[in-house]
Amino acid sequence: MKYGTRIAYGVIGGAAALALTLWLGASNSEVAIVLIGILDWLPLDRTVVLNNAEAAGVFAIGSGVGMLAWLVTGREAFRCLGQRAPRAWHLWRRDALTSLIPVLKYTALGLLMGGLGAYLMQYLWGLWTTAYSAGLAAGAFGGAIYSATRSRRGSQMDFLEANQRYINDENVSVFTETEKP
Repeated sequence: MKYGTRIAYGVIGGAAALALTLWLGASNSEVAIVLIGILDWLPLDRTVVLNNAEAAGVFAIGSGVGMLAWLVTGREAFRCLGQRAPRAWHLWRRDALTSLIPVLKYTALGLLMGGLGAYLMQYLWGLWTTAYSAGLAAGAFGGAIYSATRSRRGSQMDFLEANQRYINDENVSVFTETEKP
């Protein structure tokens, strides 16, 4: 396992442990009494620690929602507008496709997903506190970085298979699979 992955798992595990502890403290009075006793023992101001822990939890929730929103809408929008539509346009210009429908399909799907993502972020932005909004931005940015590092470039053949009804058979030789005796 890579060193960066170990650090990421450690941070996620620490955040989950903190969230679980805070949830238990908020829902169970005995746990809350123990946590208050621990906070009294520490040489820190209890109010500051609780406010910072709350802000960290809200930021974590916001970053999770932002990452999820990116993976649901933004990644597909950028994939359609940045990879598939230009590839379809390039193939149509080279007369490999007989119709502009794949270009229009991927452009419309990319714009639709981008608009849905913008509406979703506009709806979610400012829903809670500034820590939540900052978490949304950080989560979307983290999702974009994740998508950029894990992007899978499909082959030309995959793209042609997805749009096989629009292939110009005279200009593109498509191999077909035959049964072996």
